[in-house]
Amino acid sequence: MKIFEIFSALLVVALTIILGVTWNHDVSTLEMSTELKNDAATIEKIKEEKSYVVASEEIASLFGWVKKQDVTPVGKNTNNEINNASGIRYLGHIMKSNGQKHYFFKNDKNSDLFSLTEGSEHEGWKLLQIADEGFIFEYENNKYFVKK
Repeated sequence: MKIFEIFSALLVVALTIILGVTWNHDVSTLEMSTELKNDAATIEKIKEEKSYVVASEEIASLFGWVKKQDVTPVGKNTNNEINNASGIRYLGHIMKSNGQKHYFFKNDKNSDLFSLTEGSEHEGWKLLQIADEGFIFEYENNKYFVKK
């Protein structure tokens, strides 16, 4: 055990000597001027520097923020077509003790969270039918599909 301690101490001393000899002690690179230069050339250089204006949405997009889209139905239909509803997302469901399922949705336009049961309505969006693939809504006499 003592051999290991002696070897470790010699290794530390050797590394210290090697680093001390090879280390660059150039102090001039560490000096910093704290004087303000108020000469005309410096002032002109500052005036000529370009400033950039960036919208806050652009900065926020760097962190994953996405601008919320309007919840507008995709096209108006005259026949019984079912369009995709943009901006309504299915979040999940719960089942109450009486067996009734409540389905939760999010309106991406205003970040409104709401729950519906089959046949119920929220701000004009009426849940007509529940299928394995998603939900069929009615909004302003048109039918829309929201996938699960």
